[in-house]
Amino acid sequence: MGQWPEDKTPVLLLTPVKCRQPLSSPYHQTSQTTQLKPCEMAPIKVGIVGYGFSTKCFHLPYILPNPDLEVYAFLQRAAPPSDPATAPRWGHCTIDFPEAKHYQTSDEFYADEQIELVVVCTASHEEFIEKALLAGKHGGCPAHAPPGQP
Repeated sequence: MGQWPEDKTPVLLLTPVKCRQPLSSPYHQTSQTTQLKPCEMAPIKVGIVGYGFSTKCFHLPYILPNPDLEVYAFLQRAAPPSDPATAPRWGHCTIDFPEAKHYQTSDEFYADEQIELVVVCTASHEEFIEKALLAGKHGGCPAHAPPGQP
């Protein structure tokens, strides 16, 4: 297996830590027909680190339409706006995703046992991915760091 060319890197690296289902095919045959139907599973609860340009433009457009993924929580250090009615759209995760949990500290975020997949959308990701893996979660981040940096 060769290495990635310097100008071509994968967008998302997933590191499996635990399985949600048996390693058999994700499809099953119905008893009355031979048509294959997707297995019904609860969506994977996604925790997103950061709420900036990368989150909004590169990750959420792929997560939101996928019925197998649920935006469950955000780690955004900024406090929620005091008056949500006057807050701009796409300014804070609590405005745009009121049903999702909001954490301001990484310790609280990683302690949430409901988060299954952590997507890191920050400039520095080594610390966040390491914490995700140590907390027993799947982890993904863009691989755009310069060579020799995490």
